[in-house]
Amino acid sequence: MLLSWNSRVMPTQLDLSSLPTGTYIVLFTHAGQTESYTIIKN
Repeated sequence: MLLSWNSRVMPTQLDLSSLPTGTYIVLFTHAGQTESYTIIKN
């Protein structure tokens, strides 16, 4: 699953408790910079 958002919230502050288990690719855009994170929830 691909999650993408433009926010000031860092990915470490995301609430993933409502999401099913799996691997997520998160695109985080801040101040014109885009970073990608892979989050594995099991």
